Amino acid sequence: MDIQITDRRYNELLEREEIRFEIVHEGEPTPKLREVAKLLCATINSKPELTVIDEVRSEFGVARSRGFAKVYKDPSRLRSVEPKHILAMNADEKSKEKSGEEE
Repeated sequence: MDIQITDRRYNELLEREEIRFEIVHEGEPTPKLREVAKLLCATINSKPELTVIDEVRSEFGVARSRGFAKVYKDPSRLRSVEPKHILAMNADEKSKEKSGEEE
């Protein structure tokens, strides 16, 4: 699985970095959210607790997915800006990872 950053910009108003990426996953299923988060954090050298994966979408018939992530500088800013359902989705993935559960 290989990740490539296609767009990266800093949003001064919301105090976060917004990243669009593309993942090529030949011979593998669409990656799970926690796999994407791990790979992205390793690539951009960010902290997982400050990184929010907004979406990952597969392309039909191609082993490629595109996604959007946000990296905050401050955890309080992350909690004040992000919608609750996005926080819940990312928290569920992170709590599963910490407890060692598999889906």
